[in-house]
Order: sequence, then structure tokens, then C-alpha cells
Amino acid sequence: MDLGPTNHYQDLGELIEVVAKTIYYYNNRRVHTKLKTAPVKFRLDREYLFKELGT
Repeated sequence: MDLGPTNHYQDLGELIEVVAKTIYYYNNRRVHTKLKTAPVKFRLDREYLFKELGT
């Protein structure tokens, strides 16, 4: 994860916020190669499918 030079941020709180947003994006919104979709969409699609199939 490349956030650029650390002196780019005003304070530690701003850096922590950027790191947290980057981690959230990586884990939830980014298209993962193996899933071929974002994890949140994958989970919602599976939940819908299981509900439709009644399992």
C-alpha cells in the first residue's frame, strides 16, 4: 500500500484516517481477482442466492 511520503499529512490522525480508508477499500470495495467482484457484492449475491434456494 503506497500512501506517499509521510510528511504529506498534517498530523498522525490524518495519516491514520487515510490508512483506515485504504484498508476498508482494499477489503470491501476493490475487485478481487479470485472472486471476480468486490467482496461486499460477492457476499450479498451469495446471501440472495441462498435465500432464493431456501438453504
